[in-house]
Amino acid sequence: MRIEEIPASPKKPKVTRVAAYARVSSDKDAAFHSLEAQTEYYQNYIAAHPDWELVAIYSDNGISSKTINEIAAILTSMGVLTPAGRTKWSVSTVRSILSNEKYKGEALLQKTFTVDYLTKEVRKNNGEVPSVRVRNSHEPIIEPEVFDRVQEILAESTKRRAKVRTKHPFAGRLICGDCGSFYGHKVWRLRSTGERYNVWYCNHKYDGDKACESPRLRDEEVKEAFEKMLQKYGDSNPVYTDERWNKLVESVKVCRGGHLIFTLTEDRVVKVTL
Repeated sequence: MRIEEIPASPKKPKVTRVAAYARVSSDKDAAFHSLEAQTEYYQNYIAAHPDWELVAIYSDNGISSKTINEIAAILTSMGVLTPAGRTKWSVSTVRSILSNEKYKGEALLQKTFTVDYLTKEVRKNNGEVPSVRVRNSHEPIIEPEVFDRVQEILAESTKRRAKVRTKHPFAGRLICGDCGSFYGHKVWRLRSTGERYNVWYCNHKYDGDKACESPRLRDEEVKEAFEKMLQKYGDSNPVYTDERWNKLVESVKVCRGGHLIFTLTEDRVVKVTL
């Protein structure tokens, strides 16, 4: 009988796949070089860690000016998988990531609580029970200042929507494609006939030296665009009603040339042209 010892196989080092994101907020030459510098920095930084593997460096020259809907569309078009491994990004997933304190090195405990232990009903904790914030609980992957600024931007967006007090279905949903501000409405009157009609345009269209060039729209034109969207969407009865608008439309980005980009509550984006 011969007994031979078989040595254990050496463990392969665990490799962490890493992606980096670089951005600048203008298209000037200096900004371009800044983007190059950021890309080079991330390449060198990741290469200095032997247990890291560079997947990709995503660069952008102005994503900070885009809406969450557009960010979701960009990530989907780039083929980036969601945390759940899906190919399509939703608004709620992007918003969840942007507001997740774990990325800044913190942990928030007791985010939910059990209402009834018999029914096992669980609700989001909106202050009903105490919560605990653990600062510096782990190494952050983004600077806390950047995370805090993102929260300010999200809060500002929420406040802008809250300021829209009119009950008109278009209020708070038409967004200027030039500056990102909401559209407001005015009642205009034709001198020739005395006819009155609603006109929608950017609230900052006539502010400052440079006016936004996004188009003005009448109620009828918005409704026409909605019906075109329904046709493109494959709806069997593409007819506008306030109820359908409120149910389907999350926002509409109004761009130069009469292009309207509908973001629907189902996270689908449809573009139409008047």
